[in-house]
Parts: sequence; C-alpha cells; structure tokens
Amino acid sequence: MIASGAVQIPAPAIADIDRKRARRTVVAICGMLYYQGYTMAINGIGAPWIAKSFNLGESGIARLYAWISISALGALALSRLADRVGRRRVLLACMVATPLSALGAALSQNIVLFTVCEIFLYAFIGATIAGSVVMLAEELPIAQRAKGQSYGGLALGLGAGLCVLLMPLLDRGGYSWRWLLVIAAAGLVGLPLVIGALPESQRWE
Repeated sequence: MIASGAVQIPAPAIADIDRKRARRTVVAICGMLYYQGYTMAINGIGAPWIAKSFNLGESGIARLYAWISISALGALALSRLADRVGRRRVLLACMVATPLSALGAALSQNIVLFTVCEIFLYAFIGATIAGSVVMLAEELPIAQRAKGQSYGGLALGLGAGLCVLLMPLLDRGGYSWRWLLVIAAAGLVGLPLVIGALPESQRWE
C-alpha cells in the first residue's frame, strides 16, 4: 500500500534517474582509472632511471619490485574493507592516499623510504582498480556491464599511455623521472570532482 499523500514517481522518470546515476558512476570511475593507470605505469616506464638513481643493478631493481609486490596484501585488505564500510568511502580514501604516497616516493632520497612509499602507493592503486570493477558491476544493468568494464579498461590503458608519452619528454628536457610521481601527486586537485560525481553503490546502500 502507498501511504496517503505519498508522491508516486512515474516509471519512466525512475528509469531516467537510474540512467543518469549510471552515467555519473561510469564517468567518475573512468576518471579514477585513467589516473591510476598513469600512476601504475610509472615503475614500469621509469625502471632504468629509478635503477640509476638508487645505484641498482638488474638484481637490485628486481629485488625492489619484489618488495613492492607486497602491496597486493594491502590491496586485498582494503578491498575487503569496502564490504564493511562501503565502496565509495574506500575508493575516495584511496584517491586521497595515492597522490600522497606518490609525493612521498618522489621526495624519497633513500631506497628504504622509497620502497615503503611504493608499497603503500600500489596497495591503494590495486584497491582502487578492484573497487572500481565491483562498482561498475553493481551499478550497471546486466546488458551494459561489459560495455562499462570495457570503458574502465580503456581508461586504465589511456592513463598508462600518458605515462609512456611523458617519460621520453622529461628525459629529453633533462628532467628527473621523479616528475612522473609529482604529476601523480598533483592528481589530488581533481578529488573534489570525483567526490561530487561518485555515488555509493546501490547494493551497499
């Protein structure tokens, strides 16, 4: 029964609201994945310059990246936390922590501090990617989920492509590879846009 005085929203209006919400979600998540795709690519693209900065040989850079892979445990813990406190809250926290970790890594002058910052950095990147995939699956209708996931993957790849383009330009200009991380840190300025656009997952609500 519908309570007396309650306003019924026509079905077409509800469908339109759902479409707008889904569009906002896809745009916000693609923006996050573009940014995280760029940040995630830094270690792969910058490996020769990172090794040179810290006087690492082939075994040294491999050992560094092995330590950084511990970040997977942090990403797992954050992803599980999203089931308890909500997808949006964890994603936004990761979008704050990622640029701060990138800034820490950019300023690190010794290998230990750099490694610690990178472990945190990649934990937040991993949790963002995992949470974004879940939100797309939860927010989009079944018929549109594959399309939404493909947009997310495209955004991730395009972000990585930006990193590929920037590193040679920095090198030719005589700039340090650390500027890649500084640019990632500057991503914090875009956070208000994500906060305004990203709703909480309907399933969590």
